[in-house]
This record gives sequence, C-alpha cells and structure tokens, in this order.
Amino acid sequence: MKILNPKYYVPYMNISSALHGYDMYSPPHKSNESSLTEEKAKENFDFFVISKNNRVRIFRKWIEDNFYINLDYSAASIEKLSDWMAIYAPIIVRVRKDFFISYYTYNPEWNGKFIGCNLIFDIGLYIGEYLIKKRSFLHWDMYRYNNVIGDMNKSQFYNKPFIAGSFYEIGNVIFCPFWECSNALGSELIFSNVKINKSDTLRAFVSQAIYMADIPARAQMQITEDVKNGPLE
Repeated sequence: MKILNPKYYVPYMNISSALHGYDMYSPPHKSNESSLTEEKAKENFDFFVISKNNRVRIFRKWIEDNFYINLDYSAASIEKLSDWMAIYAPIIVRVRKDFFISYYTYNPEWNGKFIGCNLIFDIGLYIGEYLIKKRSFLHWDMYRYNNVIGDMNKSQFYNKPFIAGSFYEIGNVIFCPFWECSNALGSELIFSNVKINKSDTLRAFVSQAIYMADIPARAQMQITEDVKNGPLE
C-alpha cells in the first residue's frame, strides 16, 4: 500500500476541504469537441464564452478566500499561482483512472472524485485572461489545427477553446495546468520526495507564451531555458 508523503498531509486536507461544493463546469455536450459535429462543438464553445468571466471571478475569490492569494493579473500573481501549483498539483485530483478522459470529454462529469478538474480548468482560464490582458491582440477562439491530414485524424484539441491572435501558437492554456497536475500525479510525487521541475511550471509556460506571442510573423524562434525564465509581461 502506498503511503502519502507526510509533506502533503496538510495540503491534502486543505484542498479537499476547499474544493467541497466548487462550481462544476458542464458544457451541453459531454464529449471531446474533436469528435462532435461542428454545430455541437460551437454550442460547447458558446457555453464556454458565456461562462468564462464568471468562472474566473469565482476562482479568484476561491483562491483568495482559501489560500490568501490575490490574482490581480499582475506578474506577481503568476509567480504566486505557480508556487501554489508546485505544492498542490499532485493532489488536486488524486485518482489516475479516467482522469485523462474526464478532462478531455467532461465524462465522467467533474464532480465527486473529479471535482478538481473544475479547478484545473479555471486555472487555465485565468492564465488565458492574463495573457489577453497583457497582449490585447490575443483572443479566445476554437482550435482548428489538424496535426494529421483528414477529418478522421483531427488534433485532440480540435474545436476546444484556445488562445489565438499570434502568428505562432502560444501554447494550450486550458491544458497547461492539466499537464502539470497529470505529470505530478503520474510520477507519483505525492509518494516521494521528488520535486517538480521548475521548467514545467505555470510560470515557465506563461513566460514562453509571452515570448511566442511577441514573435513577428515568420520570424525565427528559439525556445531556450532563458525564454522559460523570461519576463511575464
């Protein structure tokens, strides 16, 4: 039987209590948007658009009330959120089975043992809104890129909410916190003393996204550790 690392005892109790009753995100069609018809995928996206502002408001109040973090769209707020994720990423969702499919398809629904999916999603929303505030040419849209030619081989992110407006893709803000949580859970950090790699944090993602957004069309780009440790504004 695996024993939870003692350093996670208090964080686990804190996050479990704080997540009780957290607002559930429930789009009309419970399936990965890439498998939906264009009409149904658009309905999911429209639901996202009308829900996102309220969800960000709820998330900002939740993390301030429970963890005393003020997400005021400053660079410091990204630093604080990234530090918070370094502690809580492995325990926001404690179950591996169906975690991946639930986050991609909304089924199983995001309640019960999957209630943390709502929080992960809202962290991505905040990051997206932060980037839009810092770079006004960015905006939410439906992801349209197919990584393999043919409708039967669409990207798994096809028609999901995505930050558009730059020549180069800045990265998937909705899935950035999911990957951090999934990687932390998958590497069993909660059962060991291994630390999360700093290059995999939200801070590194946002810094890289800012860099990507600022690259002029067709200019050469080079992602280095300096980029990941670069400015957040």
